[in-house]
Amino acid sequence: PLPEATRVMVWLGIRHLPVVDSEGKVVGVVSERDLAVQQATLGAAASETPVRTIMSRPVQFIHPTDTVTEAAGRMAHDKIGCLPVVEKGRLVGILSATDLLMWQFQQGIGRAEGPAGPKIRAIMTRDPETVQAGDSLTNAILRMQTLGVRHLPVVDEEDRLVGILSDRDIRMAVGDPGEALEHALESRLHDTLRVGEVMRKNVLTTRPDAPVREVAHGLSEWGIGAVPVVDEENRVVGIVSYTDLLRALATRAG
Repeated sequence: PLPEATRVMVWLGIRHLPVVDSEGKVVGVVSERDLAVQQATLGAAASETPVRTIMSRPVQFIHPTDTVTEAAGRMAHDKIGCLPVVEKGRLVGILSATDLLMWQFQQGIGRAEGPAGPKIRAIMTRDPETVQAGDSLTNAILRMQTLGVRHLPVVDEEDRLVGILSDRDIRMAVGDPGEALEHALESRLHDTLRVGEVMRKNVLTTRPDAPVREVAHGLSEWGIGAVPVVDEENRVVGIVSYTDLLRALATRAG
């Protein structure tokens, strides 16, 4: 049941949990996002939900002898947060995006390019889409799905950063974003929710000239998926996600 999976993830401080059968073969992966959807959608009834009904499958996996470059490239391409490590059909470990980012920081990938390494401006997405705290959550979800992104910086009338809205925040508030949109025309419930009620206000930020390895460390330490890039006046000039960092790692680690 889900409470057991939740306890294991909280106890170990992880965001992904492989699901195995009686023979130790990986049959799925359950994520923090999956659990958040069920809790927001079903409330107390979520405690009776079997893990198999919400886990992701089929599962992508890697072999212990695969390279860091291959693993980072696959995670970045498919926008996934982990890869179970499988040998002879059995689970022997799990590699997460956090593991790769921490390894990147510890190994100092990019130091050869200068004392501080490559800069965030080289890999960030410039001039990202933003929303305001007073925008409806439904419209913000629609924009995220249209753009294919999981994070939107939240700005004030002068384009200064005041928060960030993530896919995880939305799932904690209303469950699955796709289902929320489907029901939006039938019920105006989600239109009463504003971005400011769901966004996170305590936001880790960075500057365009910050070293990539330092931001990789920040993402892994905070357990977050993206960091807004701001200028001296706290105006948003870009955003860098774990996918951007993995893509850079896949390019440089090889």
